[in-house]
Amino acid sequence: MWRSSGSRLTRNHTQTSRSRSRRPAAAAAARSRSNQALARLFAETTATLVSRVDLKINPPVTFRVHLTPFNV
Repeated sequence: MWRSSGSRLTRNHTQTSRSRSRRPAAAAAARSRSNQALARLFAETTATLVSRVDLKINPPVTFRVHLTPFNV
């Protein structure tokens, strides 16, 4: 499992890579499902934030930008 090469101990990667690439299709499907869920959550959150901010900034508001020497 562990083998010493010089001063470092390097782990043999056969077991981990074999278990990782056993079902690549299932892993890809799970990844795309989680990505879709994250995208949906992000879209809903952004929509809620935009609607809330829109309600707050309905009267005309002027934004003042402070320029500091750091972000010029």
